[in-house]
Order: sequence, then C-alpha cells, then structure tokens
Amino acid sequence: NVFLRAVSLAVAAIPEGLVISLTVILAIGMQYILKKNALVRKLLAAETLGSVNVICTDKTGTLTEGKMQLTHIVSAEDQIGIEEIRSLDANDVKSKHIDCLKILKISLLANDGIVENEELGESKWKFSGDTTDTALIRAGLEAGFSKTSLEAKYNQLDEIPFDSKYKYTASRREENNGQNIYVKGAPEVILKQCNFYEENGVVKKINKSAREWFEKQEQILASKGLRLL
Repeated sequence: NVFLRAVSLAVAAIPEGLVISLTVILAIGMQYILKKNALVRKLLAAETLGSVNVICTDKTGTLTEGKMQLTHIVSAEDQIGIEEIRSLDANDVKSKHIDCLKILKISLLANDGIVENEELGESKWKFSGDTTDTALIRAGLEAGFSKTSLEAKYNQLDEIPFDSKYKYTASRREENNGQNIYVKGAPEVILKQCNFYEENGVVKKINKSAREWFEKQEQILASKGLRLL
C-alpha cells in the first residue's frame, strides 16, 4: 500500500512522466508482440491487445476495423487528400480540381454499391454493397454528386461485374447521343490498356514518361498500405 501511494504521489507531482512511462511500456509491448510474428502499426493497439485472449483473423492475418474511405485522388495534374476531397464541389465547372471531380464521377458510374436516403443528408445515408464501392459513393456524395441522378442521366446498357480474374469492373452507358464505357480497377491492369490520359480536361497521348509517372504514384501510395484503383 505504501509503495502504491508513493507511485501515485510521484505521478501526481510530475504528470508529464506518466506519458513517457506509458509510451515506454507500450513500446516494450510492441517488441514482445513482434517476437510473436505480429506487426503493430500503432502503439494504442498494443494497449488494446493486452486484454485479448483470442484473435480471429482472415487468411492474410490482418486485423482491420472493416471500414473503408477514400483518402487520396491522383490525376495527371493534381493530387488531393481526404480534407480537400470533402471540400470539392461537383457543380463548380471551373474548379481547379476538374480532373479529380471526373474521377469521382467515374467511380460512381462504375459502381454496384447502393445508397438509400441520399436526399436526406449525411446522417441518414445508408449504404450496402462492397466496402470499396460504398466508400467511393460516400466520397462522391460529400463532393455534391448524386448517384441516383447520374444513373438516371447516363442509362446503363451493359456491364462487366468485378472479377478477381481480370481485376476491373466496367459499365457501358448512354451519354450525349453516344456511348461511353466507365471502368475502375487495378492500376497495373488498367494502365496497360490506356493509350491516352486526360490532364486538366485535355486528352493527351500517353508516352513512356507519363506512364512511368503514373506507375511511380502507384508505388508511393501502395507503400503506405493503401488499396489502389
């Protein structure tokens, strides 16, 4: 009892020391976990795992929250993060992020996810479908797009559902008395099929340096553990 009270008094007298002590303890815990062949990305996870007896994982041995959100959009001229994505305005035809807005539009049209109560505001939105699709829908809605309106305007004629064999999904739609195919999928698959790219609304022939630049961006984001489309 005397020892516990002495420690309590010491912490109370120098509260800054508590943070250092906890950090050291958690770091030691992470080292212990690493010796068990488990990699922890954040210190707080070590604290949480301290009260766990059984861990159930998927085949990759990865633990996640089961949530997904769009965190980056990269175009030939632009690169924006999550805060800028939320500040986009789909109705701004002169936006400096015009390429990023087009990417969001494509992600909504080549998308099998479903959103309910779209018109009632963010607190009422209900999503169903693949978590990647629903994350893209949420980002599109936050930017001012309407998935329902887009699908009504660009009537779908045919589609190729996502399959792990070819790693992409495609939607063929009517647009301006013609047809367009909207595609999203794995970068390494899509880039091989591209002969052109768009920069600030201008279509350009894709050359070796441009292709290498896109591949470099893919490598940078993949190194951060992000899922890429």
